[in-house]
Amino acid sequence: MRRQELATVFKKNWLSSSLLAVFVLASGYLGVRELGRWWAIDREYQNVQKEISWLDSRSGELKKELDNLSRPDLMEKEARTRLNLKREGESVLIVVSEDNFPKENFGAAAAKGFWAGLGVRLKAGLDNPDSIWFNIKNWYSYIFPKQ
Repeated sequence: MRRQELATVFKKNWLSSSLLAVFVLASGYLGVRELGRWWAIDREYQNVQKEISWLDSRSGELKKELDNLSRPDLMEKEARTRLNLKREGESVLIVVSEDNFPKENFGAAAAKGFWAGLGVRLKAGLDNPDSIWFNIKNWYSYIFPKQ
């Protein structure tokens, strides 16, 4: 067909051509939208599968721990560890990591002078459980018990 004849065909069938174009565009839009929904569902499915596998492994760990806690010797060990229990005549030593170590404000006392602040810090710290001096006092009483 020549160009002139093609133009004449489109002029005669413009309504059907327009409807066909609208149908193709609408179908394409709906198809792309459904494809996006499918991808989202697939991603969610993959996430659920990962969570299921993690929960299965966690369930196995918890079952193993439950089996271990049914043994009396391991139950006693857990009670000693978690609840700081001890037998009669035993002493418990608790080691504190640097992350959980209490912080003290020595800046205010240092402004008055080192020796003046030392007495204040020492007196205030011996009875304060958050102070390093309280810990040193406890170590001293542990190493050199009163008889």
